[in-house]
Amino acid sequence: MNGPVLLLGGGPGLATSGLLYLGSYLRRHGVEAYARPFDGAQSLVELERRLHHLLDRFRPSVVGISLKWFLHIHRALHAARVIKAHDPAIKVVLGGDTASHYYRELLEFDCVDWVIRGDGEAALLGIARGKEHPNAWRRGKSEQKLVGLGDLYLQRRDADDSLLADLDAIFLCESDGYWLPPFVVGGKGCSQGCLYCGGARGAQAENFGRRKSFMRPLDNVRNDIVELMSRAYCLVYDFSDHPLADPTQELRRLWSGLDLSQAGILYYAWRVPPPGFVELLASSHQAVTLGLDFGCFSERQRRALIRAHLLKPLPDDAEFLSIIEECRRYPNVRVRVSAVAGLPLSEPGDLDAERRLVEKLVGWDHVEDVLFDRVHAQPGAPLLADPERFGMASPVRSFADFLAWSERHAPNGEYEPPLLRHAASPEADLAIDRAHRELHELVNTALAARAPDAARFSEFNDVAERRFVRTPRSRVLNRYWPRRWWLDFERPEMPDAALDEEQARIAFGHVWQEEFGAISVPAKVADYVLPVFDQPRRGAEALAEIRARGAAIDPAALTSIIRFFYERGIVEEA
Repeated sequence: MNGPVLLLGGGPGLATSGLLYLGSYLRRHGVEAYARPFDGAQSLVELERRLHHLLDRFRPSVVGISLKWFLHIHRALHAARVIKAHDPAIKVVLGGDTASHYYRELLEFDCVDWVIRGDGEAALLGIARGKEHPNAWRRGKSEQKLVGLGDLYLQRRDADDSLLADLDAIFLCESDGYWLPPFVVGGKGCSQGCLYCGGARGAQAENFGRRKSFMRPLDNVRNDIVELMSRAYCLVYDFSDHPLADPTQELRRLWSGLDLSQAGILYYAWRVPPPGFVELLASSHQAVTLGLDFGCFSERQRRALIRAHLLKPLPDDAEFLSIIEECRRYPNVRVRVSAVAGLPLSEPGDLDAERRLVEKLVGWDHVEDVLFDRVHAQPGAPLLADPERFGMASPVRSFADFLAWSERHAPNGEYEPPLLRHAASPEADLAIDRAHRELHELVNTALAARAPDAARFSEFNDVAERRFVRTPRSRVLNRYWPRRWWLDFERPEMPDAALDEEQARIAFGHVWQEEFGAISVPAKVADYVLPVFDQPRRGAEALAEIRARGAAIDPAALTSIIRFFYERGIVEEA
């Protein structure tokens, strides 16, 4: 191999955490590898421009493209064509769930040299070294059984060889190290067969050879937490297929010796956790969001789907509401709930039941979001294999359909999924559409009413006598110089003077907000303004104190900063 391995996401925005594990694995085995965890190209034209610069700059011999999501098929293939046109000698490798599912079809494209099915670490290492591996597929290869890491396919805990390590070496610029997927991978696989999910049990067996899910060794997971904590305020945990109904004790062992008191956590719980689990999250972390999946918001329909083995085991509404009520005891705990709309086995009363439950959920101030999307087609999902069985129809079925959909509706990876419809009852389908829109309006209105009203702070007189205090989770996460933050061909246009003005990233919230839980401000603001509000201060007192510290600031500028901080929850009224 003459050049390094370059790992890219197939879609815009945040890539999957798999890129970090692949880059770490290759580095540990002596292969020069780089990963881009975030893709800021907002058009295919911009994607092409950036790719040419990347290829000229780093001259890779292998480019791996993560094709996890089916909406990214067109964009990933477009990137592959650009790479091959730039240098036909570069080996283009696709991997991820969608690539694994459609490996035969993808290998029909001249711009694709290899598709990795299943776990990719050892297979990609083989490609980089010019060696064959059972999980790496090329045109003309005969069928072989998939294997796991270390050639052990029974996915035991001792078979896990994926670790985050040497991350600074795999990033190309400073922003790569902080715009990274902050996901703590607790395990692999899924033991459930939810009918709408392309990552469920059947797809795991087909695409990864993984017939049994497993949890990773605690030491490996702890290693990853330490690597991520230095870069992200809020880590996202998905121990969703944990074999224990109550993982409290195992998480106590996982977090033993780690100081999480200045960290946030977004924990997706597959099962409804017991009250003691909420207490553990609240006592160990500074800010907590507990994610609860209802499956669907109609209790009757949820029961029917579970009885038909079309949905994972989930409790009735009372158990969900009990744990949400329990979360109210802890000021630092919030809840976000999710469900899927438009599922089969519905009856006329289900839509009213959904609305009643959602109205109750948004009535709680500590419920920060209600996520509620319509069921859509996903490659490998049981529902897509036979939608007619449930009286439903899909606008896509085959690889050609998904490719055409992604090119027409999501050319740059936009989120525009192909919705499944109730073909047997168009009237019911229209009613579901209408109810879905109304519920979104209900949720958006309720959440908007809670948003901080910063518009009332338009003049200095509006803040001069009001007392503000810094929220506990607001701290400087890191500092950077804009000149080094981006690669030069990715840097937004700005005056030369601004390139040498130090910036500070203030941690302020959860991973989905702005810069994934942080916001950039001039370092002077972080050094002179933010510390003033460590104790409650009136606006007039803050202005005098900042000036006493030697900073030149006028009342209008301080008003603007206070308004900015207040909108984002960095300060609050005392």
